Amino acid sequence: AYPKLAGLRLRIESDPAVRYALAVEDGEQPAGSGACLGHVPLTEVIDRFAAAAKS
Repeated sequence: AYPKLAGLRLRIESDPAVRYALAVEDGEQPAGSGACLGHVPLTEVIDRFAAAAKS
């Protein structure tokens, strides 16, 4: 029904960074370039930057 949207999705999903991110979101531990040093829970980021903004 939406061929341009389908084409865009195929292009996006073929991007290695997108494939890596989707695998991480699915709980996998994909091999990457080594640039990703780990993950931080969103609540921890919010707490850390909220505290920094108050000082």
